[in-house]
Amino acid sequence: MAHSAWAPATRNRFPSSATVRTDARLFDGVGGRPLRLALDDVYRAFASVRLDPTFEVCPHCFTDADRRYLIDTPLLDLTWSDIASILGKAVTTLGSARDFGYFLPRVLEGFALGVHYMPHVLTTKIRLSREAGWSAAQIAAVADFVNALEVMVYAMSGGDPKFDVCDEFVAALRNRIG
Repeated sequence: MAHSAWAPATRNRFPSSATVRTDARLFDGVGGRPLRLALDDVYRAFASVRLDPTFEVCPHCFTDADRRYLIDTPLLDLTWSDIASILGKAVTTLGSARDFGYFLPRVLEGFALGVHYMPHVLTTKIRLSREAGWSAAQIAAVADFVNALEVMVYAMSGGDPKFDVCDEFVAALRNRIG
Protein backbone atom coordinates (compact mmCIF):
# COMPACT_ATOMS: atom_id res chain seq x y z
CA MET A 1 0.00 0.00 0.00
CA ALA A 2 1.42 3.39 -1.00
CA HIS A 3 1.77 6.09 1.61
CA SER A 4 -0.74 8.92 1.27
CA ALA A 5 0.42 12.49 1.80
CA TRP A 6 -2.56 12.86 4.13
CA ALA A 7 -1.81 9.81 6.27
CA PRO A 8 0.43 10.01 9.32
CA ALA A 9 4.11 9.32 8.63
CA THR A 10 5.11 5.71 9.19
CA ARG A 11 8.84 5.88 8.39
CA ASN A 12 11.29 7.62 10.71
CA ARG A 13 13.51 10.28 9.16
CA PHE A 14 15.79 10.56 12.20
CA PRO A 15 18.41 9.57 12.98
CA SER A 16 19.48 9.75 9.38
CA SER A 17 22.05 7.21 8.37
CA ALA A 18 22.85 8.84 5.03
CA THR A 19 26.52 9.57 4.52
CA VAL A 20 27.38 13.24 4.21
CA ARG A 21 30.87 14.32 3.25
CA THR A 22 32.32 17.37 4.93
CA ASP A 23 35.07 19.77 3.91
CA ALA A 24 36.80 21.43 6.86
CA ARG A 25 39.12 23.69 4.83
CA LEU A 26 37.47 26.89 6.08
CA PHE A 27 38.26 25.88 9.68
CA ASP A 28 41.78 24.53 9.02
CA GLY A 29 44.98 25.82 10.53
CA VAL A 30 45.81 29.17 12.01
CA GLY A 31 43.87 30.96 9.26
CA GLY A 32 40.66 29.17 10.23
CA ARG A 33 40.97 30.08 13.92
CA PRO A 34 38.84 33.27 13.68
CA LEU A 35 36.03 31.29 12.04
CA ARG A 36 36.26 28.56 14.69
CA LEU A 37 36.15 31.20 17.45
CA ALA A 38 33.22 32.97 15.81
CA LEU A 39 31.35 29.67 15.58
CA ASP A 40 32.05 29.03 19.27
CA ASP A 41 30.49 32.43 20.00
CA VAL A 42 27.37 31.48 18.01
CA TYR A 43 27.06 28.26 20.02
CA ARG A 44 27.41 30.25 23.27
CA ALA A 45 24.95 32.95 22.18
CA PHE A 46 22.27 30.39 21.31
CA ALA A 47 23.02 27.96 24.18
CA SER A 48 19.95 29.07 26.12
CA VAL A 49 17.58 28.30 23.23
CA ARG A 50 15.87 24.96 23.79
CA LEU A 51 13.25 23.01 21.94
CA ASP A 52 10.05 23.19 23.86
CA PRO A 53 8.47 19.86 24.87
CA THR A 54 5.54 21.03 22.73
CA PHE A 55 7.91 21.17 19.72
CA GLU A 56 5.59 20.52 16.79
CA VAL A 57 6.28 18.51 13.66
CA CYS A 58 4.05 17.80 10.70
CA PRO A 59 2.45 14.42 11.47
CA HIS A 60 2.37 13.63 7.75
CA CYS A 61 6.12 14.20 7.39
CA PHE A 62 7.53 13.00 10.73
CA THR A 63 6.78 10.27 13.22
CA ASP A 64 6.51 10.82 16.96
CA ALA A 65 9.85 8.97 17.23
CA ASP A 66 11.39 11.65 14.96
CA ARG A 67 10.01 14.36 17.23
CA ARG A 68 11.36 12.64 20.37
CA TYR A 69 14.76 12.13 18.71
CA LEU A 70 15.09 15.85 17.96
CA ILE A 71 13.99 16.83 21.47
CA ASP A 72 16.17 14.26 23.27
CA THR A 73 19.34 14.31 21.16
CA PRO A 74 21.94 16.90 22.18
CA LEU A 75 22.56 19.40 19.39
CA LEU A 76 26.16 18.29 18.81
CA ASP A 77 25.03 14.66 18.49
CA LEU A 78 22.78 15.38 15.52
CA THR A 79 24.37 13.93 12.40
CA TRP A 80 25.26 16.10 9.43
CA SER A 81 22.58 14.29 7.49
CA ASP A 82 20.11 15.17 10.25
CA ILE A 83 21.17 18.81 9.97
CA ALA A 84 20.72 18.86 6.20
CA SER A 85 17.18 17.48 6.64
CA ILE A 86 16.42 19.93 9.43
CA LEU A 87 17.43 22.88 7.27
CA GLY A 88 15.08 21.78 4.52
CA LYS A 89 12.10 21.27 6.82
CA ALA A 90 12.63 23.75 9.69
CA VAL A 91 9.95 26.39 10.23
CA THR A 92 7.62 24.92 7.59
CA THR A 93 6.98 21.34 8.79
CA LEU A 94 9.49 21.07 11.63
CA GLY A 95 9.13 23.42 14.56
CA SER A 96 8.72 27.16 14.61
CA ALA A 97 10.93 30.12 13.70
CA ARG A 98 11.94 30.30 17.37
CA ASP A 99 12.91 26.61 17.33
CA PHE A 100 15.22 27.25 14.38
CA GLY A 101 17.44 29.27 16.73
CA TYR A 102 18.14 26.04 18.60
CA PHE A 103 19.46 24.37 15.45
CA LEU A 104 21.18 27.47 14.04
CA PRO A 105 24.71 26.99 15.44
CA ARG A 106 24.90 23.44 14.07
CA VAL A 107 23.32 24.52 10.76
CA LEU A 108 25.92 27.32 10.36
CA GLU A 109 28.71 24.90 11.18
CA GLY A 110 27.30 22.46 8.63
CA PHE A 111 27.12 25.18 6.02
CA ALA A 112 30.80 26.05 6.51
CA LEU A 113 31.64 22.34 6.27
CA GLY A 114 29.74 22.02 3.00
CA VAL A 115 26.96 19.83 4.41
CA HIS A 116 24.30 21.78 2.52
CA TYR A 117 24.30 24.25 -0.32
CA MET A 118 21.04 26.09 0.07
CA PRO A 119 22.01 29.67 0.91
CA HIS A 120 18.63 31.07 -0.13
CA VAL A 121 16.80 28.62 2.15
CA LEU A 122 19.15 29.25 5.04
CA THR A 123 18.95 33.03 4.79
CA THR A 124 15.15 32.94 4.67
CA LYS A 125 14.98 30.75 7.77
CA ILE A 126 17.49 32.96 9.54
CA ARG A 127 15.35 36.01 8.75
CA LEU A 128 12.25 34.28 10.15
CA SER A 129 14.13 33.16 13.24
CA ARG A 130 15.60 36.63 13.74
CA GLU A 131 12.14 38.15 13.53
CA ALA A 132 10.97 35.69 16.22
CA GLY A 133 13.27 37.51 18.61
CA TRP A 134 17.03 37.28 18.89
CA SER A 135 18.98 39.03 21.61
CA ALA A 136 21.64 41.61 20.79
CA ALA A 137 24.30 39.02 21.69
CA GLN A 138 22.80 36.51 19.24
CA ILE A 139 22.68 39.06 16.44
CA ALA A 140 26.29 40.08 17.14
CA ALA A 141 27.48 36.46 17.23
CA VAL A 142 25.89 35.63 13.88
CA ALA A 143 27.21 38.88 12.37
CA ASP A 144 30.72 38.06 13.62
CA PHE A 145 30.45 34.56 12.17
CA VAL A 146 29.40 36.02 8.81
CA ASN A 147 32.35 38.43 8.89
CA ALA A 148 34.80 35.63 9.69
CA LEU A 149 33.23 33.42 7.01
CA GLU A 150 33.58 36.21 4.47
CA VAL A 151 37.28 36.60 5.25
CA MET A 152 37.86 32.85 4.89
CA VAL A 153 35.84 32.59 1.70
CA TYR A 154 37.79 35.48 0.21
CA ALA A 155 41.08 33.90 1.26
CA MET A 156 40.10 30.49 -0.15
CA SER A 157 38.44 31.68 -3.35
CA GLY A 158 39.97 30.60 -6.59
CA GLY A 159 37.36 28.88 -8.69
CA ASP A 160 36.08 26.36 -6.13
CA PRO A 161 32.27 26.35 -6.49
CA LYS A 162 31.88 25.66 -2.75
CA PHE A 163 33.33 29.05 -1.96
CA ASP A 164 31.18 30.77 -4.58
CA VAL A 165 28.14 29.40 -2.75
CA CYS A 166 29.52 30.63 0.59
CA ASP A 167 30.13 34.04 -0.96
CA GLU A 168 26.50 34.12 -2.13
CA PHE A 169 25.40 33.16 1.39
CA VAL A 170 27.49 35.88 3.02
CA ALA A 171 26.04 38.52 0.74
CA ALA A 172 22.45 37.36 1.35
CA LEU A 173 22.90 36.96 5.09
CA ARG A 174 24.29 40.47 5.59
CA ASN A 175 20.84 41.75 4.66
CA ARG A 176 19.02 39.39 7.06
CA ILE A 177 20.72 39.89 10.42
CA GLY A 178 20.69 43.64 10.93
